[in-house]
Amino acid sequence: MMRSSMLDTAIRILHVEDSPADVRLVAEYFSLTDSGQGVVELETAATLASAVNCLQRSRYDAILLDMGLPDSDGEKSIRTIFPFAERIPIIVLSGEDTVESAKNALLRGAQDYFVKGSMIGRAFAHAILLSIERYRLMADLNKQRYELLKTNEQFRNLISDSADAMLVIDQERTVRFANPAAAKLLGRAIAGLTGEPLELDLPPERSGHIEIVQPDGRTLTADVRIVDSMWNGEQAQIATFRDISLQKQAELELSRAKEQAELANRMKSEFLANMSHELRTPMNGIIGLAESLMEANLQEEEKEHASLIAQSAKKLLTVLNDILDLSKVEAGYLELENIPFAPDELIADVEASWRPMIEAKTLTFTVETSLPENCCLLGDPVRIRQILINFISNALKFTEKGAVTVKIMHQARDEGTSNLRFEVSDSGTGIAAEVKKKLFRKFAQADSSIARKYGGTGLGLAISRQLAELMGGEIGCGSQQGQGSTFWLTLDLENAPDMSFNGAEEHIAASIDRPLRILAAEDNAVNRAVIRAILMPQSHHLDFANNGIETLDAVKAINYDLVLMDVQMPEMDGLEATRRIRALDSDRANIPIIALTANSMSGDRQTYLASGMDGYVSKPIDRVELFSEIARVMAMDITEDREGASAEAGEKEQTKETETLLAKL
Repeated sequence: MMRSSMLDTAIRILHVEDSPADVRLVAEYFSLTDSGQGVVELETAATLASAVNCLQRSRYDAILLDMGLPDSDGEKSIRTIFPFAERIPIIVLSGEDTVESAKNALLRGAQDYFVKGSMIGRAFAHAILLSIERYRLMADLNKQRYELLKTNEQFRNLISDSADAMLVIDQERTVRFANPAAAKLLGRAIAGLTGEPLELDLPPERSGHIEIVQPDGRTLTADVRIVDSMWNGEQAQIATFRDISLQKQAELELSRAKEQAELANRMKSEFLANMSHELRTPMNGIIGLAESLMEANLQEEEKEHASLIAQSAKKLLTVLNDILDLSKVEAGYLELENIPFAPDELIADVEASWRPMIEAKTLTFTVETSLPENCCLLGDPVRIRQILINFISNALKFTEKGAVTVKIMHQARDEGTSNLRFEVSDSGTGIAAEVKKKLFRKFAQADSSIARKYGGTGLGLAISRQLAELMGGEIGCGSQQGQGSTFWLTLDLENAPDMSFNGAEEHIAASIDRPLRILAAEDNAVNRAVIRAILMPQSHHLDFANNGIETLDAVKAINYDLVLMDVQMPEMDGLEATRRIRALDSDRANIPIIALTANSMSGDRQTYLASGMDGYVSKPIDRVELFSEIARVMAMDITEDREGASAEAGEKEQTKETETLLAKL
């Protein structure tokens, strides 16, 4: 029970709400009201059906109605409850902050409409009690109209003292009485209102919001309620107006502030993505040329310097990729794949990539799996691999001696799904309890010495958490300081039909057995040098074009085997050049084209493939990835549907056997 000084009689309120949290919150708000004589009793109903049962067996003084019930929408709820609560105020509590929603609720018979969260604490309870009190006042006025009309003076005094604007209107829509609040609201003298036709358009269903234009041009928003009454023995209506302009203005400013915040967030994310793109282009030159120098006939010290340049550039590229992934997630551009993959092959690939580095640090590296034979699931193996790499990278970074263990556990679920749990454990420094809560925050390190000693931006685990949540999974860490750490990921994935994962290797093996004549559409001199350094040692013949126009002319003139197409070029970009090549009236319209670009946002691959390209490789260029894509595209039947063939690209990561085959290129 809760007391209120606003009402001097006990009231019972039925709170129709399916959220336990909202029920507790409303009860808490009423508990904050001042002590007094009036008693407020709250009874709750979680569904429309249970609310109707309550109304049939008990009497209430007011109903607080949630618009989103599990067994009814908001308008149906009001229509259903109204016959049982004809003399009870229905006060809507809704999460929808729109004029249309409020209008529909009020037109269906609601007394008031409050947006959840717009008022809290004591203000909320007071507003509800005031609404009930106002309804009681109006009900009393209606009930006692015959008695009050015996003395017009008494009636005038009653409504004249009301803080709400009130008009008495006869059946001819002539104003018979106006109180001072009405004159103030309408910006006219009382004498100028009475006896004149009402110029306002009142709500057709006795309640709602209207706009009032004052003489000085200001527009106010008023909440209107209309009840039948008598005036001098004749039928009339009492229209009550309440100025809600400040409330609407506050709501509008809140909405604008929200839009500005969202716009600022989008601009920040787009800026990060653009900066990442601009940095990836020179990084392509640094990494590509450094790797080329490492293969050249240099002195040992010079080769070591080139190797250090490449390693440093790749570390910087890791940071750039983290920033790009973060910007994709925050801007809502990151899209996940849902393709068949074999978890055991994914783990084998991760193990092959990290075992040399872990063992070079004299650590024991163990991989344990409990996967069923021929296990095949639907998911995004690239993003799962990214999370595992972050886990292993952290384990390697913070473990000086001992072991790193990777586990993958499988548990069958009902309805064709499986639960996978990945764990990466180490015997490293461990994590103190007070800093564990920082682990998955953006740009956070366990303490300030981490960045100085080990480097890193603190983005890896934050991105891993966001990726896990996007895949519907969970991520976490168990650790004690000085006793190592265990990072884990759990995912529920659909089972996929058993399939062979060797098709890509066979496809590539039969694809290329000769040098290719390749046209590279690239206007950047550094990128040209990188492409030349990668392809020329493989005995391929290479020509360059500066823009889309030169590319189109070259394809018309020379019978190339392949085009490597940059996207952003002057005069004519790569997309338009591809469309024009596909429109040629010759067999050269079917020349294989691979997008070679620094654009790597979600959707870019689909855009390029939809324009008619057959493959996609992002910059900085990974040699194995480029050779893999060339092999796949050259082996593809040009009569296939290009979109379907391109969508298949990149779905399976290349194994060591594939890399051996591609080395022949």
